[in-house]
Amino acid sequence: MTHAPRPSKTTRRRLAFDTALGRCTLEYGAAGIAAVELPSRRPATRGRHLPAARQIARRIAQALDGTPVDFGQVKLDLSGVPPFHALLYATLRGIPWGVTLSYGELAARAGRPGAARAAGRALADCRWSILVPCHRVVASQGLGGYGGPGGLALKRRLLDLEAGASPDAVRAPPPRARPPAAPWPARARRSGDCARGATGTPAPAPA
Repeated sequence: MTHAPRPSKTTRRRLAFDTALGRCTLEYGAAGIAAVELPSRRPATRGRHLPAARQIARRIAQALDGTPVDFGQVKLDLSGVPPFHALLYATLRGIPWGVTLSYGELAARAGRPGAARAAGRALADCRWSILVPCHRVVASQGLGGYGGPGGLALKRRLLDLEAGASPDAVRAPPPRARPPAAPWPARARRSGDCARGATGTPAPAPA
């Protein structure tokens, strides 16, 4: 069987797939997931894709269909991301499905109390829609901002989607320790999943 080509350290591939909230693209390379865009009109890279990337795409589709999914184990390619931004993203990935918190609360959990504005700017720069759940961070009054291409309309849809599956969860619980992230595949293989713990019925395979 022909294996999917292994991405190099500098080459990234883009996988496009349909979800209940629109067409999505997942960009990945040897270091992990480099970006997730929703909605997206970016073209997909031709050829076969890593099984791990396809599995993550399926799980994103599951989440956007209303199935609670934890993406905390997915390996992100944080190349070029400032340390404070990376710290905020890691903190935010520990906030579970259906739970929200304020920009100030996120900054405080990351060890920077009083840095709510800086947290907002960091989330506006985030390039991992869904995998880093920026939509779960809201202003003290109103939704706040949302840097994804779908804008505030998508943020509201994501919050409504999660509230429907978890109506009683409204604020973030105390942080808890998480296991270390599973490694991104070092080489192409016929099966593999760097994002364990999926729930629900598998969504249709991405194109």
